[in-house]
Amino acid sequence: MLAWPLMLSGLIVWGAHFAGVYGIASIFALFGASESLASRITQGGFTLLCLAADVALLLLALRLAGRTPDEVTRWRHWIAAMGAVLSFFGVFWQGLPALLLG
Repeated sequence: MLAWPLMLSGLIVWGAHFAGVYGIASIFALFGASESLASRITQGGFTLLCLAADVALLLLALRLAGRTPDEVTRWRHWIAAMGAVLSFFGVFWQGLPALLLG
């Protein structure tokens, strides 16, 4: 039952980060401060939160893969782990401008 949410969890974090960063930029743009330091700090903090979520998902998936004797279930956990790794790099790349504060 929880196989699909676990396998897609990294990609869900990546999608939430994508929507969140542009949402934060849009909210700050409403007040005329889209390129302000506060906007970049908020985006950077949200990026770090999503990166931490990806690391937690990766560790969970690896731990579950090591404890599972069933081949199919182990494969699902490895898919979840690779999705978390892909999401980590996607979130990092998209959040890099905010993290550099430049």
